[in-house]
Amino acid sequence: MVKRTPPTVGIGFLILLVAGGMSLLVHLHPEKLKVPAWVAHLALGLLAFAGVCVVALALRLNQLIWLVCVLLGAMAIAPAWIALGSGPRQCTMFSLGARGARAAVSEVACRDAFGIGATILATLFILAVRGALWSRDAG
Repeated sequence: MVKRTPPTVGIGFLILLVAGGMSLLVHLHPEKLKVPAWVAHLALGLLAFAGVCVVALALRLNQLIWLVCVLLGAMAIAPAWIALGSGPRQCTMFSLGARGARAAVSEVACRDAFGIGATILATLFILAVRGALWSRDAG
């Protein structure tokens, strides 16, 4: 009988390919970005890292659970930068109303929204570290 890899492995590799392709586009056309290039590359690097985590977990490489902890901690960087970084922030909001229009959002609302996101990710990071420590102690 042939051992088959879980379909989730393919999804992880697809995530890696998408992140790589998008990173190439960012590199070729940084002038089209509305954020510093490092923010876009960070986000795409995290997307690629998420693909690695998906593959590792699909292959039941449970000893690599720390990868997920690192991913969650790193994911909090971009929203924390938007929420707490110096300089003005300008956000737009997409409405699903009748017209599906974009509207500008105040800087305070923008920073608050991203601050909430960073706080949620930091909480998930803490819970993941706690779970990884508990699983290490149990094993």
